[in-house]
Amino acid sequence: MDIYAVTGKPVAHSLSPNLFNHAFASLGLEASYTRLGADSALEALKTARQIGIRGLNVTSPFKEEMARLLDNLDPVAKRLGAVNGVIFYGSQTFGFNTDPQGIASSLNHHGINLNKKDVLVLGAGGAGRAAVLAMLEAGANVSVINRTLSKAKEVAQKFGCEFKPLQQLPEILNRAQIVISAIPQGDSLIKARWLNPGQVILDASYQYSKFSQLALQRGCRLVSGIDWLIFQAIPAFRFFTGRKIEYPKIKDALSESESYNKIISSISLVGMMGTGKTTIGQDLASALQLEVLDIDKAIEKEAGHQIPWIFKHQGEKVFRLLEHRIIQRLKTEPKKGIYALGGGAVSNPLNRQVIKNYSYVIWLWAGQKKILGRISREGRPLLDVSDKSQRLAELLSCRIADYARCSDLIINAEQPRKKIVRKIINEIH
Repeated sequence: MDIYAVTGKPVAHSLSPNLFNHAFASLGLEASYTRLGADSALEALKTARQIGIRGLNVTSPFKEEMARLLDNLDPVAKRLGAVNGVIFYGSQTFGFNTDPQGIASSLNHHGINLNKKDVLVLGAGGAGRAAVLAMLEAGANVSVINRTLSKAKEVAQKFGCEFKPLQQLPEILNRAQIVISAIPQGDSLIKARWLNPGQVILDASYQYSKFSQLALQRGCRLVSGIDWLIFQAIPAFRFFTGRKIEYPKIKDALSESESYNKIISSISLVGMMGTGKTTIGQDLASALQLEVLDIDKAIEKEAGHQIPWIFKHQGEKVFRLLEHRIIQRLKTEPKKGIYALGGGAVSNPLNRQVIKNYSYVIWLWAGQKKILGRISREGRPLLDVSDKSQRLAELLSCRIADYARCSDLIINAEQPRKKIVRKIINEIH
């Protein structure tokens, strides 16, 4: 099964998995799409390689850094110096950028003529540069404003548009017919009085943003960042799969998706043995003031025996039945908390369904070498063989697709425990 993901910081809010998994299912493709949390583009790239991820979408703030790390870039990505997608071909990487197409298509979809229009682009990062390029190619008159003037000047000189200092923002904003915001969603740079009714506003942030709220209050014509998300995803899907997906088909995914501001009632930690699910679960529970339930310990309590004894005297089948019965309690006895699951729990599709529907699922990833260095020699019935390395590789090969299918977020667990816990908390908040 091909695995895909979106990466950025933060990335837990991304709706890309909803779009791509819906598209895969509608075309009958054996593929899965999740989120990859990381502190840098380099970390994301390394983790994706380790897991064997086929392709990545890239969001803020990794677009420019990622472009510098790749072996090959398509002409648009090369011109922008930023990517929003990566494909892995063996040891080689290929980066592309579909943001300009997403921006232009979003506005065209709403019947907005761009030729000779006065357009203001806010922001000079990867998304801002994509907006500048898209508008210039559509024949618009473009100005760019950024907090750091030198960055705005650099973009203007590279693409052949105007740049303005931040002090002129009220004046330029007031005159613009179209405004494209590529600034963070919590940025309070804009004042409502600077906007005019009827102005076209495209906000890169498709969740709540102060700018979008101000635009609606002032009677502006707001083009949702959701359309930007969808129209950049359509060509990205073709890069990934070679298949075409239409706007109405992919738009359906969002009507079925979870709320943007999903309240995480419980967190389930999944992953191979030795990835730290128990210890990280305890630290998370302490930090978030939640209870922690270690599924393996719950099995031992219910059975009255330790897990090696259950495997030896009753067999793995009995163990899996006990495991399934306890996991079902997330559904039948919902309780806010942290659930640490055994490495093989996700192999049962019924277990995957329960944890996916009733908790936020975090896949803790660690490579085979790291796992072997962590686990003890005893208490691991499935590794009670002469060649532990070979057996571990077999187990991982069997389970990796199931981890991908149920996970909401991947976190690299080869890092220090405190860093992992802090990363998870930052993502879910």
